[in-house]
Formats: sequence, structure tokens, C-alpha cells
Amino acid sequence: MGILSYVQAAPSGTALTVSGQVDGSSAAVFEELLLKVSRMHRPPLLLDLSRIDSMDGAGLAALLTIRNLTAARDRRLRVIAASTAVHTLLCLTGAQHILEEAPYAMRTPA
Repeated sequence: MGILSYVQAAPSGTALTVSGQVDGSSAAVFEELLLKVSRMHRPPLLLDLSRIDSMDGAGLAALLTIRNLTAARDRRLRVIAASTAVHTLLCLTGAQHILEEAPYAMRTPA
């Protein structure tokens, strides 16, 4: 399964919704997508990851790489929604603090 995305202007930045699986086979595509959107659109980058089916360490590494690149350019990246799989990974690794995950970001599957 590939990665699907949708970008839209938001009142407080640029919202990017991503769906699919972010793992070793798709992490590079995910990272390139985040990099492209963060460079081409108004900051901050607001990530809706509520439709991500699964994410592994490679996906997390891509997310943190882009977070660091945006921070180096005095821009922000924030997770505004996360699937249970993403939220669990962020919490287990402590990355929810680094990524400014909104406290209400976790969504349970319908």
C-alpha cells in the first residue's frame, strides 16, 4: 500500500493529511512529501496522521528528520491528529513532545 496525501491551506498554517503505511519501504517517499510541502507552503506544517494504518521506526525517523529541518529554518511542524498506531509509537519513543503532538490528537478508529 502506498502513501496518499492531501494538502490544504488552514487559517493557522498548512494542513497535510497523510494516509497509508509508513514503513521502511515508503519512509523515503513520506520524508520527501513532508519536505516538499514544508518548503512550498505557509508554515506551520500541521500534520493529520489519523489515517496512517501503521508506522515503524523508519517512518518515525523521516518525521523527526523533517521536524529538525523545519526547526533549523525557524518553522514549526505539529501533529494535530494521529491514528492509534502513530500515537502509540510517538508515546513509546517520547517523540510526541518533540513533535508538539496536540493532546487531543489521538483518534480511535471508527
